[in-house]
Amino acid sequence: MTQRVFEEFERLWGLSVKRHDDLVFGVTDIKKSFSTACDEAGITGLQFHDFRHTAITRMVNAGLPPMEIMKISGHTQWTTFARYVNPSEESVKRIADVLTQYHGDAMTVIEEDDTFVN
Repeated sequence: MTQRVFEEFERLWGLSVKRHDDLVFGVTDIKKSFSTACDEAGITGLQFHDFRHTAITRMVNAGLPPMEIMKISGHTQWTTFARYVNPSEESVKRIADVLTQYHGDAMTVIEEDDTFVN
């Protein structure tokens, strides 16, 4: 749980009647409540499961080890886990920048090495 989520739960607890057996959000049917919230917000095409993709992608982009993310997300197969990683425009650009730097460094080594043979 992130600090932000923890703080929100603390805030909600402060507003509650402080009964441990009460529902946090007063929701008993998650699918229906999510669908209603999306309808009221004018959001179309969003599935509750999409948040799993977002969370896994953000963990990968944050540089967390994939094996740890797989444990957290419950994935046991690499191929299934990989389907959840959705590269953003920013991450694709970061990869391109790293490869550009790598290529530049490699070319500098080659140019400075007079023993290099084609």
